[in-house]
Amino acid sequence: MPVHDDEEKPMASEDQNPIRIQLKRIKDWRLPDGARSCARPQLFGNPYAIGAKDGLVREPAADMVTPWEYEDRCSSPGIQHDMHWPSGQVTVHHVRHMTRQESIATHRRALIAPTSSLRIFHQRRRQYVDVALVRRELAGLNLACFCRLDQACHVDTLLWVANAPEVEIKQAAEDEYQIIREMAERVVALHPELLCAAPNFGRGAS
Repeated sequence: MPVHDDEEKPMASEDQNPIRIQLKRIKDWRLPDGARSCARPQLFGNPYAIGAKDGLVREPAADMVTPWEYEDRCSSPGIQHDMHWPSGQVTVHHVRHMTRQESIATHRRALIAPTSSLRIFHQRRRQYVDVALVRRELAGLNLACFCRLDQACHVDTLLWVANAPEVEIKQAAEDEYQIIREMAERVVALHPELLCAAPNFGRGAS
């Protein structure tokens, strides 16, 4: 539930930076004060779950250079799902489940550099999750997930977005958008007919 201005948020201790905590399914274990769960199905859970229908990638990416990208079509792991272009050309792509690192990278890009095809939307809450919401709701809090502490986790991204200087987040977002623009430019170079079908294709990815 969102924290309102007249409610007091439990904060991390003043003598330490906010940290990641591992949630545990054991009797009598409780989430510590000053922490918030960011596991699924909570608002800040990672929707790009390993092994789930939203945790798929295609390889290679549509630009045929980038090794993989988020599979935003209705697809299934383990299949060949080719892309059919307006010119009649067909490029071969294979779909598989994301690795842990790919899941975290996809969540990071969707959070700090959202596009029409990749952004975080919590279906049950009917709410978009963006940088402003993370900074408003999670700044100063310890954050929890079920991932082991010796593993990378999307909560590492949330802690950074919630507490890093805003200028640092904006620069990281611009870096991500630059990668997205470069990928789109390579797709257009391969399929120039896209500019006739959609004149703004690959432009203004921000």
